[in-house]
Amino acid sequence: MSTPERYFEDNGGSIVYNGRTYKKPKLKELALDKLADKEWRLDNLYFIINEDGELVRFRLRPIQKHFLRNMWYRNIILKSRQHGFCCDPSTRVLTADLKWVRIEDLKVGEQVVAVDEHKQVGRGKARKMRTATVEAVGEVYDHAYKITMSDGRELICNDRHPWLGKARKATDLKWRSISGKGNNVVGKIKEGFSLRSITRPWDEDRTPEDGWMGGMIDGEGTVAKQEHPMKITITQRPGKIWDRMDEYAFLNGYEPTYEKDRRYLKPKEERTCLGNGIINRLSFGRMEELFRLVAKTRPSKLEGTRFWEGRELPGKRSAAEIANVEVVKIEYIGKQRLIDLQTSEKTFIAEGFVSHNTTFIEIWKLDTAIFTKNFKGVIIAHKKEDASEILSSKVEVPYANLHPDIVARVGIKSSNKSMIEFSNGSSIKVTTSGRSGTAQSLHVSEIGYTAKHRPDVAQEIKLGSLPAVHQKGFVFFESTADGAGGMFFDMSMKALNDSREGKKLTPFDFKFFFYAWFDKPDNVLTDEDADVQVLTAEMDKYFSEVEEAAGITLSWNQKAWYIVQADIFEDKMKQEHPSTPEEAFANSGEGFYFLKQMGDAREQGRLISGGMPHSNHPVRTYWDIGVNDPATCWFIQRVGVYYHVLGYYEDTDNGMDHHISQVKFIAEERGWRLADDWIGPHDMKKRNPGNSKTLVKECAGYGAKFKVVPKVPNKILSIQAARRMISMCKFDKEGPNMELGMSRMDNYRKEWNKQTMTWADKPRKDMAGHGADAFQCFAMYEESGSDYDTRPAAQPDPRNHGMQPNAYGESSPAQGNNAMRAFT
Repeated sequence: MSTPERYFEDNGGSIVYNGRTYKKPKLKELALDKLADKEWRLDNLYFIINEDGELVRFRLRPIQKHFLRNMWYRNIILKSRQHGFCCDPSTRVLTADLKWVRIEDLKVGEQVVAVDEHKQVGRGKARKMRTATVEAVGEVYDHAYKITMSDGRELICNDRHPWLGKARKATDLKWRSISGKGNNVVGKIKEGFSLRSITRPWDEDRTPEDGWMGGMIDGEGTVAKQEHPMKITITQRPGKIWDRMDEYAFLNGYEPTYEKDRRYLKPKEERTCLGNGIINRLSFGRMEELFRLVAKTRPSKLEGTRFWEGRELPGKRSAAEIANVEVVKIEYIGKQRLIDLQTSEKTFIAEGFVSHNTTFIEIWKLDTAIFTKNFKGVIIAHKKEDASEILSSKVEVPYANLHPDIVARVGIKSSNKSMIEFSNGSSIKVTTSGRSGTAQSLHVSEIGYTAKHRPDVAQEIKLGSLPAVHQKGFVFFESTADGAGGMFFDMSMKALNDSREGKKLTPFDFKFFFYAWFDKPDNVLTDEDADVQVLTAEMDKYFSEVEEAAGITLSWNQKAWYIVQADIFEDKMKQEHPSTPEEAFANSGEGFYFLKQMGDAREQGRLISGGMPHSNHPVRTYWDIGVNDPATCWFIQRVGVYYHVLGYYEDTDNGMDHHISQVKFIAEERGWRLADDWIGPHDMKKRNPGNSKTLVKECAGYGAKFKVVPKVPNKILSIQAARRMISMCKFDKEGPNMELGMSRMDNYRKEWNKQTMTWADKPRKDMAGHGADAFQCFAMYEESGSDYDTRPAAQPDPRNHGMQPNAYGESSPAQGNNAMRAFT
């Protein structure tokens, strides 16, 4: 990559970038008195190439201004989910009413023919055809490639667009793209490989013969909708009508099957209206032909039907070239406008082939590099191609179009494919590596994707790159809520919980930013479209809750937009257009056992700083431990109607003598009076193979008298008990090891099955499980009627957010806040 002075040619008031000419913007004289104002600079000095491929002035949107004014040293930005990739605007997509529509002309809410995104589970299970709903149609300006097929069809897309195909001599269909990157992509598309076709586009013009054939299907035809495969059969005696039908099929390239029904020997009483003699049958059974036949002839008996729904992809038993079309050439054709189509099934049919549906911080970093000496900015992209694109389009282009007086003062010292160095000692580096060296600013894009698909790299970023950022440097972790848990989810929830608890942040703490669907000005309907929407009681209640929680008032045009989108996205609405961070993590949160209960404790102010213990009340310890297992323990004290969770202990490498002495030491240091009985799990009755003693007997020798909680017949019973008990607990967040203990409760989750992409109905085996099991030991013991306190444990009053005065006259009003749009 050459320097911008050579890379961008001055061409008489225009610039040439990647082979395309742009008209240079008119530059006014610098307002020198305003150059010290960073917000003014960001809103006035820079030019970018927008999604339409136009060179335009970069302007801060309201959300970006809010972030700029409230950003912290460490920042987590949760984005809404996107899953699209791009095709040429003229690409034709097959709609559910069997029309080929240019992809750029599709509207949100329209239905299209699609297939299963994933192969169904089980041996011999094949993908089935489906009907999908268009969820979004967007535009991007991206590098484009042309794929030429052996039958003459051409596909234009970016290098990450997935197509269903297979390699030479392969049998399984898989998602492939030109670069080998993209949603569910397993490899590259190469010349000689094949792509899966279900039909070929046809001429949309209908002839009189098409209409006549449609009438024949309605009058003399039968449709075997329930059979597999589907079949349209037209019955007719030999003669002119039969000859005309036969000629229609031949001239239009159909390959039907011909059958004869001989009726000579049938008794008179068994004859039909067709009488005796030879009856011809013309049967159309190839699905790739049925699409065209129904679309061209439009028989009334098939109007509105989705005859393809739930059927296997066509062409499986046909000639290879019908179903699997060879790629003969792939060529790069430069940057151009492309369309990003997203559907409910994540797939659609483009040109007859099965297809799969991805600036502010970089401008901020460039501005800081130009106006600050020796600034070192690092950008970590989750994909190699994204890294080079970020540097060229989001750093080089804005720099090349700065006012000449600024460029004259701060020039380019050197540049290559991964870094630009400026004459003032500053630099911007783009990489995909976790280790990035010392920096004053670090931006990690799509860390959620990296944490899910490359957890080793995500850990390298967290342990290698993050500590290398200067203490007062700036870090930006931004991503969609991708996947079931993971590092980004854990970091996001911790930052969110810190915000809700009102924690005073250090420069090493992350500040959480989230912007809801209603923060985007474009998310409204026009008055005309809004007037026809219907507000249900359930939706009205939801809007009221959102308004109360966020402290806002939604306009009817905003509500109408949400109603339309909710009808399209259905159960995925809160995931795609969330009002809260929890909604953004909807899929991930489903697998976490205590996510709601621990969230309620924070919202209701039951995380308290110090002052909780009462010296005249004993503190009990509740354990999870077994032979050769880690040891975890909670310190809990009963005070009136509440349980005060005072501390947590965890150790993995020592024996029970060490654990017991450490627990006694913690209690002595805090001035707690430990209860005589220590509470442990059922497996403490197992004998140690080394000395044939049970853990109960062994611990008694170390001065700890254990009571054992019986084994529950079903794990969900103890989990439900723990959920109930959390609502009766206050947590001393400054107690010993409480930050670790709270993280164990927050991260107790189900096992994720990567093969079926579903949650297994069992807890994940990790350290969070051991900490949560110790808490379940506490819940089961207390609910079984322990002798710990003779006073019954009153259930909290839900009308008072789970808080009520206890036996000592204490009151615990709700103290949480529900700010959702941005946590400042």
